[in-house]
Amino acid sequence: MPEGYDKLKGVEVKNLNELRLLGESFSSAYMPWKGGTRFFERHINPDLSIGGFVESTAFAAGTAYIESTALVINNASISDHAHVFENALARDNAIVKDNAIIENSAVVSGSAQVCGNAIIKDNAIVKDNAIIENSAVVSGSAQVCGHAVVNEYAKVTDNSYVGGNSKVSGHAYIGNMARITGNAEVNENAIVIGAAFITDYSKVYGNAHISGQAFISNNARVFGKAVLTGSTKIMCYCELSDGYISSNTSFYSAAAIAKYLRHYLRTYKVDISELEKILRDNQ
Repeated sequence: MPEGYDKLKGVEVKNLNELRLLGESFSSAYMPWKGGTRFFERHINPDLSIGGFVESTAFAAGTAYIESTALVINNASISDHAHVFENALARDNAIVKDNAIIENSAVVSGSAQVCGNAIIKDNAIVKDNAIIENSAVVSGSAQVCGHAVVNEYAKVTDNSYVGGNSKVSGHAYIGNMARITGNAEVNENAIVIGAAFITDYSKVYGNAHISGQAFISNNARVFGKAVLTGSTKIMCYCELSDGYISSNTSFYSAAAIAKYLRHYLRTYKVDISELEKILRDNQ
């Protein structure tokens, strides 16, 4: 039992849901756990309002704000001016610091870090060793895990998944169940939505727009104003810039993409000299 803790002031709870539902009149609680006991105290916010429960092994700075239904447990740390709102949960060895916000049933766990002005909300999950920083937003039941990094002004939402050692940055937008894994990078103003899957060492950047069930892998690059949709696959060392592809075709080289686009561009009387050069170089 922590020094100075008065068990008579606490109320017993069976699980975290019971703890969360305790009225603000309960300032402390304890929970039997695997042969031992876990202890919780209400946080007092900077404005002197009654905050949520913080486990005795966790840390919440006096400058941090923990809303009354939020929980900070295990060895989680909430420091600086960070905010934990509306049923949000920080657990394990998670770190939430600076001016970061987790809210609306979001969960930060493992050794994940949320810092800067980042926001995690709306049932989103950040776990493992993931880092969310700067002004990035993770929302809408999205998951960021592994050693993934989401930073700058990037947004990950709508049940999307970012994992592995991937990185999402700039003003990139990941949504509608898209998946970013491996060592893939999505940055600048790129948009990846639908069931699109970006993996391996591939990169999507510029103003590229990826949707549908598009699959980009290996060392492929999609950039510029490229639009890729349907069930198209871009693999190996392919590069697609400023073109539009909507098909169920797989491309394994720049030449293959050039051949596909040549007919389309000729139809609309677009200069195809650069494509012709690619084809000549790859004969």
